[in-house]
Amino acid sequence: MSPGFAIAWQHKALALLVATQLAGCAGMLGAGLAEIAKAAVVSPELRAGSPEIPKYATSEANVRALRTARRSVELGEVSWAPSTDECELPRIPGTNPPDCSPSGKVVYCGLGPIKSEGERSFTQYFRSAFSDELAAAGHPASADRTRISMTLQKIEVYCHPWDYSWVFVVGVKIGEREPYTIKTVHKFDGSISGALTYQRARWAFMPAVQQTIAEIVQHPTFRAEYGLEM
Repeated sequence: MSPGFAIAWQHKALALLVATQLAGCAGMLGAGLAEIAKAAVVSPELRAGSPEIPKYATSEANVRALRTARRSVELGEVSWAPSTDECELPRIPGTNPPDCSPSGKVVYCGLGPIKSEGERSFTQYFRSAFSDELAAAGHPASADRTRISMTLQKIEVYCHPWDYSWVFVVGVKIGEREPYTIKTVHKFDGSISGALTYQRARWAFMPAVQQTIAEIVQHPTFRAEYGLEM
């Protein structure tokens, strides 16, 4: 093979490699532009700047599980008691610090506030959601019903490129049994568009509550107290 022929083939191979790399970059750029285009289709709530979380809808799986209970569930107090250590953290602009106020109505996805529904706090929303699940299950009240009380210790949303999730931590106490703690991490799809991530985070709140209630109900202590079927 002549040196000129070899050099010509090297040039062709290099050109092919560059073309392949450029095509890959174009594909990534196209995907990114598509995500940004999606963000252009936003709701009036998002444009208003302070969207609320969606109204709660009961989970069929949770209702089915609660219908198998052999004893009635009496929902007691649901309180808000965030970690003292977290409340003492410095409030850095652009982060998502916990809302440690008694009202507990706002969390932050980046710089954008996500508000609880209506005038209710997140605690009131959670209590109402659990109550809705019990009402939908429809099992009759019994004389030997046991009260369940819960303490919300964390409601936080992460809107970082490496972590898109809601995190709930709930302490549960049933009658005289030993209390237990549930930590729920509910992932959602983020985006390179902050506006789209913001909207997805808002819509992911309700499924996160459904998942938290499911984990409370599926816990061995809950099942043992109320006789839920395995």
